[in-house]
Amino acid sequence: MSEYGVLAEYLLWMNSLLYDQRLLLLDRRIKLIIPPLNKPCVMEL
Repeated sequence: MSEYGVLAEYLLWMNSLLYDQRLLLLDRRIKLIIPPLNKPCVMEL
């Protein structure tokens, strides 16, 4: 029983790490996408 509990916690931990990495990648993509969109607005001002 305890071994399964440790395995489940390990899988949840790995899943949370992967989820964090996905969020970081999305954050980077958004930062890469947003500046080009903002540049025309800055030029217009």
